Amino acid sequence: MTAEFVDLFLTGAFGLDAAMTHALAAEHHGLGGVWFAEHHFVEYGRIPSATLFAGMVLQATSRITVGTAACVFSARNPVALAEEVAMLHSLHGNRFQLGVARGGPWVENLVLGGGMARYETGFAGWLETLLSALGGRGPVALSPSPAVAGPVSVRVAAVSSSTVELAARLGLPLQLGVEKTSAEVASLVGRWSSISGIGEADHSRVVLVPPVRRDSLEAWLSRRALKDWTAHIDRLMSIHPVAEPVVPRLMCMVEAAGSASAALRVIEELASGRW
Repeated sequence: MTAEFVDLFLTGAFGLDAAMTHALAAEHHGLGGVWFAEHHFVEYGRIPSATLFAGMVLQATSRITVGTAACVFSARNPVALAEEVAMLHSLHGNRFQLGVARGGPWVENLVLGGGMARYETGFAGWLETLLSALGGRGPVALSPSPAVAGPVSVRVAAVSSSTVELAARLGLPLQLGVEKTSAEVASLVGRWSSISGIGEADHSRVVLVPPVRRDSLEAWLSRRALKDWTAHIDRLMSIHPVAEPVVPRLMCMVEAAGSASAALRVIEELASGRW
């Protein structure tokens, strides 16, 4: 897989300055793009607004795709998010791309999102409201109108069959998570195609690329509300998807190299094709 089909997946694990440096390195070294995770109230992900940070990176670059992976519905009003997306789209066109996610059953659901009931049942309606607003069919007209720069690219982060099926019914491509094996990714993509009737789509997949520091994963994931984060790390370390990409684009989780400088070296390796 050549560099232009390889993107970065960044959480801001080493701070916002480091995330900006890594994004600029992606531009400099000829990678395809960068995607920013959105997290709230945690130390392992330090970007609470992926759209805000994406706008800063878009302004500092001229070529790469910059996207969200993903804006979390429990912390977002769909019409307000559509306004932000319309603004970025009007300024940068399809260099900005939107990824959205249900997210996890974490603290942002209680503080920002209306609790677990909304988390469990509200994603489909939220996504449809967002798409209606972006398509000019919402209760209010967005200004600027996203239609000025053409349709907005939207994709759905998915780890479950139900979310894959929702994305397929809406014809939206997938962002698949790092915890899925190549066989599992292929199964989910096949399910998406059977429902959507679309043979091929611009799906993407988050992957770990070597070197991966287990202690870095432990530092991040031990702070999450996982019942058995050690087993989760064992699974992540056992998955080696780079040789079997399955989907058109890889979103590489370079921060797992353990430091900001190590992540930069991984970016250079990705650009060289030696990985």
